[in-house]
Amino acid sequence: MPEEKREILILARYEEMDYRTIADLLSIDVGAVKVRVYRAMRELRALFLKMSGEEAKCDVKKPKPILRNI
Repeated sequence: MPEEKREILILARYEEMDYRTIADLLSIDVGAVKVRVYRAMRELRALFLKMSGEEAKCDVKKPKPILRNI
C-alpha cells in the first residue's frame, strides 16, 4: 500500500484521530480525508481478500465510534 494511504489509515484508525484533526495536520479538506480513508480501506480490504483467497462479500463500512472514559 502506498505511503500516503498507509499514513491516513494509521491516523484515522489506529491513532483514532478525527477527520478534522487529520485535515488540519495534512493541510487538506475534511472531504478529502473522508475520500482518502474510504479508498485506503477499500484497497486494504482488497489486498487482504487477495492474500486470503476469499471474495468480497460486503462493502467497507465506517466503524462505530469508540467511547472513552476520561
